Amino acid sequence: MSDLPDQLPSDPAELRAFAAALLERCARLERLLKLAKDAQFGRSSEKLVS
Repeated sequence: MSDLPDQLPSDPAELRAFAAALLERCARLERLLKLAKDAQFGRSSEKLVS
């Protein structure tokens, strides 16, 4: 995450916007990780075969 600032914003509104952007980025990374796992292991890899 090289685009993070060295210091957090001191203005509460800027800090809220910064936190919202981080949460959005985290959600995007979680979706990408799920896609990668699905591609590697398949969505049905944990189903039991009778």
